[in-house]
Amino acid sequence: MLNEIFFLSSEQILTFMAFFGIGLAMSKYSVVPENAGAVLSRLVLYVFLPCMSFISFAQQCTPEKLSGYLTALIAGTVLLLLSLPAGALMQRCFLGNESEKLTASYSMISPNFGYIGFPFVLALYGQEMLSKYMMFGLPFTFYIYTAVMPKWMPAGANHGWKETLKHIFNPSTIAVLLGIAWGLAGIPMPSFVENICQSASGCVSVCAMILTGIVIGHISLKRALLEKRAYFISAIRLLLLPAIFTAGTFFLCRWVGLDSTLLLIVGAFTAMPLGMNPVIFSETYGRDGVFGAECAFISSLLSLATLPLMFQLQSLLAALL
Repeated sequence: MLNEIFFLSSEQILTFMAFFGIGLAMSKYSVVPENAGAVLSRLVLYVFLPCMSFISFAQQCTPEKLSGYLTALIAGTVLLLLSLPAGALMQRCFLGNESEKLTASYSMISPNFGYIGFPFVLALYGQEMLSKYMMFGLPFTFYIYTAVMPKWMPAGANHGWKETLKHIFNPSTIAVLLGIAWGLAGIPMPSFVENICQSASGCVSVCAMILTGIVIGHISLKRALLEKRAYFISAIRLLLLPAIFTAGTFFLCRWVGLDSTLLLIVGAFTAMPLGMNPVIFSETYGRDGVFGAECAFISSLLSLATLPLMFQLQSLLAALL
């Protein structure tokens, strides 16, 4: 079983990196126009990811399983609260300009649990685990758009509640809520709706990794490979934090008597590489997003080795519960 998890996770990472390389090459050799990243990100945000979110919750979030989803939501909130001090400490101590400090702080709090995490968990653990994983990540989504994104905004930008609500209730969040309502109501899923959502779900990982490659293709890879601070942040994000939180969840599960589901969710969530939001927020609000792209590139590269190892460790601990 452990060898199977190692093989599956390694295969999944190699698949993701292949599409990442395609996006990188297309960007470097100008195969795609300058706005290709923006177009692709909108496709993922407005079509593919909402379909994945909706079908997952509509099929899995039933009244019989509701307690498991509430547990995931509470656990995600607790992890967020535990991560905030690390983010605040990193922002205070990190050497760099304001955008680089914000990137370092964000990296301690939230990994790339969406674009990479969703398809990764789906491939390894199936649809039911994915929906619980999504529920686990909801507190982070709310926190990112209410507390983190405004920090990237220039002075005088719109910080009003209408703007905040628009970002919180994005298409993916709305799809999650609709999927929960559909699942709890027990409404049969029309086959054509299921086929549409399943087909769109398959595009998430492909488009997300091509998008990441396109964005990172705009920076100097040589400079990124020589950026020591990116390796430092990536080591904490990919190794230290997953090890701490996975071990803590293991002992909690043994103490409280929970099954391995929570351990696998926390482990998968914390083991993901750095996210692209620092790059997206920087580009949106006119800040320097180079360091964020460098961190995303380095952590994605290093995750080729770290993700299979972390998933094997988590599977080993899960077998002991």
